[in-house]
Amino acid sequence: MISEMNKGVLFRWENASKVVTAAENIYGLEILIIYIDNRINNHYEYHPSG
Repeated sequence: MISEMNKGVLFRWENASKVVTAAENIYGLEILIIYIDNRINNHYEYHPSG
């Protein structure tokens, strides 16, 4: 499973357990679930005019 979260968003086990349960209901218990989180951070600013 892959997700994208904005800067400052907290993803706690209470939320994760709901996602894992939903995935188990769809795919069954035989499949290993791997979770990848892609954080969206703005570490730079782009100024096209220089």
